[in-house]
Amino acid sequence: MLFETAGRHVDDQNGLFLEKIYYDTIRKYTMPTRNMPYYPRIIGVLGSSGYQYTYK
Repeated sequence: MLFETAGRHVDDQNGLFLEKIYYDTIRKYTMPTRNMPYYPRIIGVLGSSGYQYTYK
């Protein structure tokens, strides 16, 4: 439930990206975290700039 409305607070032009909102939420509620054992293979397009990226 905490992350369902996160997109409403995004403001790319002022540096408030979705990742920052997620990070702040995790910190605020002291949620346990851990690193992934492997990097995810992500392919996509950045919503704010349109930059396309692929796993290399």
